[in-house]
Amino acid sequence: MYISVDMGGTKTRIASSEDLCTLLKVKRFYTNKNPVTQKEIISSGIRELTSEKEPSFVCFGVPGIVDRQTGNFVVVPNYRDVSGKPFTTLLDERFLTNSFVENDATLGAIG
Repeated sequence: MYISVDMGGTKTRIASSEDLCTLLKVKRFYTNKNPVTQKEIISSGIRELTSEKEPSFVCFGVPGIVDRQTGNFVVVPNYRDVSGKPFTTLLDERFLTNSFVENDATLGAIG
């Protein structure tokens, strides 16, 4: 199961796919401005869409600049509390093993 998380300034979407072509389920919710709460909501959504199984891969898009080498958010303008902090501020560590974190617009351009 593959998971895509698109965290926007106001809304977050989590989608699941088995073949990277067809979406199975999509979960939408308002982005919570508290990083601890947002992380819990994202983790819960991933578990719900994977039926409590570990996803094969998680793609996580955020509206800002990320540094994949350090594993930190550099600047996230709509979510300043995570700027300069590690990806684990918003994404559970167990999902980072097989993940890709990137700017949401870049991911949109990739398709």
